[in-house]
Amino acid sequence: MNKFLSSVHKIEGYKWLLIIVFFMLLIYRLGNLAFWGDEIGTIIVASKPLSQILKHLLVIDIHSPMYYIFIHFWMIPFGQSEFALRFPSIVFSMLTLILMFFYFKKSKLGISSLLLFMSSPFIVMYSRMGRYYSLMMFFGVLSIISLLEIIKRPERRWKLLYCVSNILLLYTAYPGVILFVAENVYFLIKKKEKRVVSLSTWIFMQSIVVFLFLPWIYVLLFLHIGGNLTYLPLDFFLKLLYPLYSYSIGETIFLWEFFIALPTIVIFYFLFFKGMLRYPKYSFSFFILPLIIGTTALSTVFAQILFPFSSSRLIFLAPIAYTIVAAGVKETKFGNTLLFLLICCNLYGLFNYYTVRHFHNQAYIVPWREIVETVEEEASDNSIVMTAEFPFRFYGSTKLDTYLGVDKLDSLMGITKLDEVWFIIRYRGTYDIVEEYENSMQQILSEGYKIDGEFGFMKQEEIIKRLKEKIIGVRCSEDYIKAVKFVKTSK
Repeated sequence: MNKFLSSVHKIEGYKWLLIIVFFMLLIYRLGNLAFWGDEIGTIIVASKPLSQILKHLLVIDIHSPMYYIFIHFWMIPFGQSEFALRFPSIVFSMLTLILMFFYFKKSKLGISSLLLFMSSPFIVMYSRMGRYYSLMMFFGVLSIISLLEIIKRPERRWKLLYCVSNILLLYTAYPGVILFVAENVYFLIKKKEKRVVSLSTWIFMQSIVVFLFLPWIYVLLFLHIGGNLTYLPLDFFLKLLYPLYSYSIGETIFLWEFFIALPTIVIFYFLFFKGMLRYPKYSFSFFILPLIIGTTALSTVFAQILFPFSSSRLIFLAPIAYTIVAAGVKETKFGNTLLFLLICCNLYGLFNYYTVRHFHNQAYIVPWREIVETVEEEASDNSIVMTAEFPFRFYGSTKLDTYLGVDKLDSLMGITKLDEVWFIIRYRGTYDIVEEYENSMQQILSEGYKIDGEFGFMKQEEIIKRLKEKIIGVRCSEDYIKAVKFVKTSK
């Protein structure tokens, strides 16, 4: 502890200022955006009793349990507000930043990787979500640093920290397995070069990690994989490229903004490949290999995960990419100038993020409070709401009789006389749900109802609509969210 405190006092003031600025970026208007679906999923699972949390994660919503257990206890004193749920993610992202700084503080990589990390729109966005992403990133970086220290000086404390960080990583998120495999590859490569920790000691350390994860491994083997292996070449291709795009430019700048996007991607990966040439084994083991393994897993075992979510599931690769780029800055004659240009682009991406513009995944920014308020003002007492969007139900009051799914519509209309029926539709990535609701709307038009109002939210740009139709193959509406009101015309 004394050594840690003495090293803290030696940090230059401007670096502490950068850390404070990053914290202010993360906390600014943290509760402004409404929860999106997965965040509400976090609340639903974490609100259950502990035994029910484990049962739910084993059978229904397959995830590692540690983050949900942590949030379960966090919500007891701090509640379920947007700010309260998202704040722990900020803390873990801050710890990742500080961890990177302390490890690289003696090299010129430190300040460059620090600046790239803290200005990254990708890091800022996912660090402000009430999900496990930041916690997974923290344990991933801690695990890599522990391994690098073991190779330099195989002391007991680093071996212990390596085992603990990997166990916690695996219990935080299944993609941690990808990093665990990559670290073993890196160890075997380095062992051929010089004397490191003995192979028997290394195997013993891996055995400890695997043994302590055994209670949860059968979920991965039998519930995730069991009979659900698919492989789609286009899906693989998109899941491979999208993280490379996200880490370099974020998810609030579109490729057709080519005056910003294309030069930034070129500069980022020019520096990245320069860094790769400087540290080829590190780059291959900790970035290229886990990216390929992760993409394969997300396209087969976890095939239900859409490509826009692939970057967040592999978030622990982003800090690694920034350290490789930082190495490229060091190796390039005009590296500092190129670094400055990258940071300027990051600032533009952050501007888009904070002004809620150009989000690739619009599900993150749906104004559910506004939508609920509009429907509550317009709906009569004798009405029901049909929707597949549980954030609407989460924010709705008891005034609204909301049903998740249209399967109960026929029985409801058969047993009661309804003056109004509302449909809340989100034009999402998969069209089957939208089609089911549109068919139901056609059905009630033939049963004595008429459209009495239509409210659109989040108007979509024409170019985004065309891309969705071509890449995902869905028909898009003018608005991302529609609330359609039907009223009874005959008694």
